[in-house]
Amino acid sequence: PSPEAQAAIDALRARATVTVHACDVADRVALQAVLATIPEPLRGIIHAAGTFDDRTVREHAWSRFASVFASKVDGAWHLHDLTRHQPLDLFLLMSSASTMLGGSGMANYIAANAALDALAHHRRAQGLPATSINWGLWDGVGMAAAVGDDRGRQWRQQGLIPMDPQLALDGLDAALATDLPQVGIFALDWPRFLSSFPSLPPEFAAFADSLPAASTAAAAASLRDQLDALTSAEDRHALLLAHIRAEAGRVLGATRPVDPDRGFFELGMDSLTSMEL
Repeated sequence: PSPEAQAAIDALRARATVTVHACDVADRVALQAVLATIPEPLRGIIHAAGTFDDRTVREHAWSRFASVFASKVDGAWHLHDLTRHQPLDLFLLMSSASTMLGGSGMANYIAANAALDALAHHRRAQGLPATSINWGLWDGVGMAAAVGDDRGRQWRQQGLIPMDPQLALDGLDAALATDLPQVGIFALDWPRFLSSFPSLPPEFAAFADSLPAASTAAAAASLRDQLDALTSAEDRHALLLAHIRAEAGRVLGATRPVDPDRGFFELGMDSLTSMEL
C-alpha cells in the first residue's frame, strides 16, 4: 500500500483486525479467491473502487468506457453475484452525484455510476440489502482531489460545493438510516447550478420558482434586450464582444480580461471548456 493507505490501515488496526489483499475487483477469479479467505458469514461490503477518464463524446472510444466500467460495473456485479448467498447487513455502493445532476465530458463515468444505482435497485427487488450513494465533491480528498485544479474549478463554477469529509460521513449515517436504495449526498449552490443550463430541465423545475437567478434563459433574454435597445451595429458588436470575453474568462478562470485577438485554444481552452462555453 501507499504510505497514505498504510497510515489509514494502521489507524483502523487500532480498533479492529484488518487484513489487506491486493485484488482487481474486475477480475472475478481473483476476487473469488480473496472472498474464499474470509470466514463466513460475511456481514458487509463497501464497494469504493473507481476510475475517472473525462473527455467529450467526440473524443471517446470504447476502450475509454471499458477502463472506467471495469472497476465500477464489473467489480460491483462480481461482488453482488459472488456474495448473494451471504447474510449481508450492508452492501454499499459509492456512486456519483453526476448521475443525478449531469456533467459535461463524463459520459463513461456517469454511465458506470448509473449502473451502480441500478444494481442497488435490482438487489432490493430481490430482497437483498443495497444502498447506492450519489456522492458530491469531498473537500481535499477522493475523486475531487485527483482530477486536477481545472476540473475542480469548473465544477465549483457550476455550483458544486466541496463538502467537509465529516459532514459527508454524517450524511452517510443519515442515508443508511433511511433504508432507501439510492440517496444523493452533495452540497450545491442551486441558483448557480440551475443557471448553468441553457434551458431548465424538467426534473429541476420545482426549484425554479423559489430560487433567484434559476435559469440562464433570463440572462440570455436580458442580453437580447440590451442588444435590441442599441441602434448601431458598432454598439451591438461591442456589447456582444464584451459578453463573450466575460464568459470565456469565467470558463478559463482568467484573472485578467481575455484578449479578443487570441484564439480560444491559444488562451488555454480545451475541448471540455469549449463545450462549457
